[in-house]
Amino acid sequence: MQAGSQLRTKAIRTRQTMTGHVDKGLSNGDADTRIDTMFYPLCSVRDVPSSAPSKHDIIPDQFDFGKYQKNSSVPIPTLEELSQNGQIFLDRMPGFVGKSEKSQPNVLPNTDPVTENTKGGKHSFGSTKAMLAGDIAQLKNDYYTQWLVDGTLLMKDGQGNFIKVVLDPTRQRDSRVISGDVFLRTSSIKSGIIDPEKKPSFSSEASYVAIPMKDTHADDSSFYKVFQRFSDGQLVPTIETGFGKKDAIEFNPTGFLPGGHRDTAFVRDYNIYYQPHVNESQVYPITTDGHKYKRYGVPNWLYEEEIFFREAQNTFWWSDSGNYLAYALLDDTHVTKMHIPHYKKEAAYPTYDDQAYPKSGTSNTITSLWMWSRMLNSTEPIQPPKEILEDNFGALGSYYVFSTKWISIELEEWLEESEDTGDVPMEQDLLVVVWANRIQNRVAFSICEFHKPCYTDIVVDFSMNGMDMWAEPADFKIFPSKTGFFVILPHAHTDSNVYNWVTHIKIERQRGFTLRSSITGRHGGAYDVQNIQKYIPERDELFFTAVPKFGQSHQYRVPTSSGADKIDPQCIDCPIRDCVDSKVNFSPDGNQFILVCRAPFKHAVMYLKRTDDILKNIELLNENGMIKASEQVQDFNYPLPQSGSVITSSGIEAYYYLKLPPNFQPDRIYPVLLSVYGGPNTYSPQFFSAHSTTRKNIDHIDVSIDGRGSANRGWKVKSPMYLHFGGPEMDDQIEVMRLLLKNNSFMDSRRVAVSGWSYGGYAASRIAIKDGGQTFKCALAGGTVSDWHFYDTAYTERYMRLPEQNPAGYASSTLLNRTAIQVFNKVKLLLMHGEADDNVHYQQSSLFAELLQEENIHFTQLVYANEGHGIRGRKSAHLLNEMDQFLEKECFSL
Repeated sequence: MQAGSQLRTKAIRTRQTMTGHVDKGLSNGDADTRIDTMFYPLCSVRDVPSSAPSKHDIIPDQFDFGKYQKNSSVPIPTLEELSQNGQIFLDRMPGFVGKSEKSQPNVLPNTDPVTENTKGGKHSFGSTKAMLAGDIAQLKNDYYTQWLVDGTLLMKDGQGNFIKVVLDPTRQRDSRVISGDVFLRTSSIKSGIIDPEKKPSFSSEASYVAIPMKDTHADDSSFYKVFQRFSDGQLVPTIETGFGKKDAIEFNPTGFLPGGHRDTAFVRDYNIYYQPHVNESQVYPITTDGHKYKRYGVPNWLYEEEIFFREAQNTFWWSDSGNYLAYALLDDTHVTKMHIPHYKKEAAYPTYDDQAYPKSGTSNTITSLWMWSRMLNSTEPIQPPKEILEDNFGALGSYYVFSTKWISIELEEWLEESEDTGDVPMEQDLLVVVWANRIQNRVAFSICEFHKPCYTDIVVDFSMNGMDMWAEPADFKIFPSKTGFFVILPHAHTDSNVYNWVTHIKIERQRGFTLRSSITGRHGGAYDVQNIQKYIPERDELFFTAVPKFGQSHQYRVPTSSGADKIDPQCIDCPIRDCVDSKVNFSPDGNQFILVCRAPFKHAVMYLKRTDDILKNIELLNENGMIKASEQVQDFNYPLPQSGSVITSSGIEAYYYLKLPPNFQPDRIYPVLLSVYGGPNTYSPQFFSAHSTTRKNIDHIDVSIDGRGSANRGWKVKSPMYLHFGGPEMDDQIEVMRLLLKNNSFMDSRRVAVSGWSYGGYAASRIAIKDGGQTFKCALAGGTVSDWHFYDTAYTERYMRLPEQNPAGYASSTLLNRTAIQVFNKVKLLLMHGEADDNVHYQQSSLFAELLQEENIHFTQLVYANEGHGIRGRKSAHLLNEMDQFLEKECFSL
């Protein structure tokens, strides 16, 4: 335990304020009665393609790899032998549970013909020639879809118009879009450029639409312009309000007000305004003192980057009834500013963007919440709970709002009580607020109403089973149910690990109309639930995403989810061939959803599914096989990606992934590139195009490794990284890489490099330092952190706590160490950074470079003026060429 850290013995504490704050702790030893059975209902082959590949689907052409394994007298087992050991299943039938699957949820064992999971770092491959369609360097991993409130599904045509999807009713399967009806004709917008990175916002009846437009006077900035939409898809601008561009806009969700008015709230210049009719000029201010460093209704850099992860564009939210508007104030007045340089040919002097950027241990953003009543035109503050305020380290406002969500609870019990007492039941709009302390190891759930105090019953401290952990903001999205809401919370499993499970929290109103909340259901398995996707109240069904096996991401359904406890999740996409990695997009009513299935070297396939007929797949888009591969592509033999696992010296199972070059020959010797990110709670992506598999003219093996600190496998895997950046996660990368080099003769141990960007750039540098030049001959580090004192508060303190609490951790993690960097006298270093980087400031690389220069250590540095955290446009081609040349000339040449 590092200095200043505190061990919390209760993982979940239920506060009962009326009875003197009595703790009702959930036992860490709750018995897990979940039965690990398979869920595969009988299904029609016509509706669901079989997921049982033949031998030839797995490895069409088998090599004898026994002679290519170093230090091994035992040949690679046959598929039949692997089948007997429960590793490969040749004759798969729904309902069959393999030996190796007992700790997994309801997943068909090894349905992915891509992976051959072997232990100990030894690996065998098939010479599988990829089934290529079209230009494999331009594989599509996703498609644009957008649902409207009424269940209308929109897609885009080649001209950028929004098309209403209508299916051929005569085709029950593999139906395609047959309607060309233009729902929104973007060509009718006479001026401006539509921002393709953001989606338009529609009013509930879709008669008005707010279109995101690129701000040509500010890079990476956009605004919204409101149009009236007509039945033919034509757009006509609404009446100007005199406020010009709208930075954000939210339509009232209830539809038209009396008189046919459609009202909205919008943000302009960091203040929030109410507009009673979107097509009239009358506007009323809700806030008036906003400015660049005091933002109402829109996130600042810290919240956008580290709390909302660029998913939430706005920080103001209408209630379901449309009577209330909650909003956040993010105050950076006392936050120190960074000055980001920009250079122009026509200007003698550079300009600077001032950025409020709180660095670890410094003054932080002050967060506050407010609630406005449309009927009363009155505003009231929402107070954070004392459990959060008492843990803010003496700094006012040093806490976060992870999420907010308006919910509407059924009032049957409340009405019965009001009949007994003669009282009038209160408005049903409730606001759920998830608060977190500054170092993000405690969260609290408040239930709030207008003109009443918030109630906070559930406080979660992230200490369980002898392990300390951080809270991830992305886990705390709220999904309303009939009686409360769902959220992801940690759960102590019977295997002594702690996993993220779906948790239902029930809200009740007691006599006197006091709100109370309690946990009534938890669902999951020996894996982390990744995301909650949808709850359908009519059937009490919940859908979520999990990664139960490395290299696989699946969608699950939990029936009777709000009342029952530990219901066995059912995999809904496992029966579909080539659906090893998937994502979903549900309609607002939950009756339909888009399922996108991905597999290596193939275009993503998009299905439309109904939740009341979950086995039926309506294929919307499948471009595989529609276009013949070009002769140039046919010249290449692309082996499928390979994967395996290794038990490291720490006892943790580390996963590795190999991307092989085209025309791979196992009797050749290839240079090796370790592609690393390695940040906390992340994992290596498994789906890539042929373009990402190879460098320009360099044949090499591309390796990625997930060890300690990585996601999806519970606290036992993640917790070793807590407070120890640059330590355990780097040790595992080095250990597994050395084992792979030892056991695979096609890997050249003389030519090994490591490359990464952002946290990966830091990881590449740390790996080189810790390895001491024994394994890695080169390191390519882009956008790297050199010292965690210089990175932002929310990210750094979440995993490392405050510098004053963890001085040893900060000291041991720095790259700015004169002794440590001596390794770069024998390890060649390429250092890359954008000078206008507002995420990892160029300050980080410049201090690293300065120290190398002072020590007279040779290295190569690339600095890109006017470029941010990612290098864009023509400069990106320069960057890739420079990296290719560095690898070819400095790293992979003998």
